[in-house]
Amino acid sequence: MKKIVFSFFLISFLFSCKNNEEKKIVPPLIVVNEDTIPFYPYTNYLKLEIDSIINNKLTLFKTVTDSTNKPTTTKISVVEFKILTADFLEKEVSNPTYKKYFKETVFRDLTTKSIIMNYSNKNDTMAIKNVDVHLDGKDSKLIRVDMKTIFSKPDGVIVTENYAWTFGKEFQIFRYEESKNGKGTSFTQKITWHK
Repeated sequence: MKKIVFSFFLISFLFSCKNNEEKKIVPPLIVVNEDTIPFYPYTNYLKLEIDSIINNKLTLFKTVTDSTNKPTTTKISVVEFKILTADFLEKEVSNPTYKKYFKETVFRDLTTKSIIMNYSNKNDTMAIKNVDVHLDGKDSKLIRVDMKTIFSKPDGVIVTENYAWTFGKEFQIFRYEESKNGKGTSFTQKITWHK
């Protein structure tokens, strides 16, 4: 009888071990790589302001300051204005091609009473390095967008560009080029609009 009871427990034990092993089988893992967190749509606001400036036929001025720090101001056409604003619109970090490389950080700046959304990129091969979106701390109205790009030209010249768009007022593009021998040149373009 002891042998029968022992055999019964042994068989039960073996079957229970087998059942536990079967329970451990896990189906293949399905990875869904879908980013659902939106970045602030600053280019939509840029497009709205660009369209408003053009539709209201505001007078456009460009002030260029080169390495000699001598500013030159000229009136520009809508065509030239569109060409200059295209640089801002191309730097859209929420584009799925670029978004995966950017990290969003949001903080409140007490000195300027604004909310700043920073989009930073750690990928050395991409030209767009940083975008800052400044919102009014009271009503979250978009105040300013700053962007930074760094890239190399085929001849080895390193180019750093800083873009700043102040809504309702102006935008600026600062460009610094440094050659292989360490010599640099810079110039700034400031575009303003008036009624």
